[in-house]
Amino acid sequence: MMMMSLRLLRTLVVAALIPLLTLTKASDLPPDISGAETVVLPEDTTVSTDLGVITCIDRSLGAASDTGCSTCHISSVRPVFDGFTLLKMLGSPDFQLNFQPTTAVLSSGSYTVTVTCNGLNQVSGTWTVQVTI
Repeated sequence: MMMMSLRLLRTLVVAALIPLLTLTKASDLPPDISGAETVVLPEDTTVSTDLGVITCIDRSLGAASDTGCSTCHISSVRPVFDGFTLLKMLGSPDFQLNFQPTTAVLSSGSYTVTVTCNGLNQVSGTWTVQVTI
């Protein structure tokens, strides 16, 4: 009887410790990224056009942090098109998504632009913007 009680107690202790061991540390969290999810760009656009602000907060520094991400870049555009750029806004932790006219012709009614941002811990997160022509 005593042996069974000890075994049961040990099982309960181990079961209580497992959730504590699987908690995610702040340093493992991906950044919080936000911005426009869809943008409409007129087909005849011939000048550089702002498509919206991408905000990235580095959560690896803790919940109270308001520090921006160390880097953000366009990781893909589908279908492939080189007319989108991402620029760091001066004096701000935010990034600006832009359309830069090129000699290439807009070939689709819709582009999916994926932005990847990294926190100081090098854990990345992504944000997707649908640009409709």
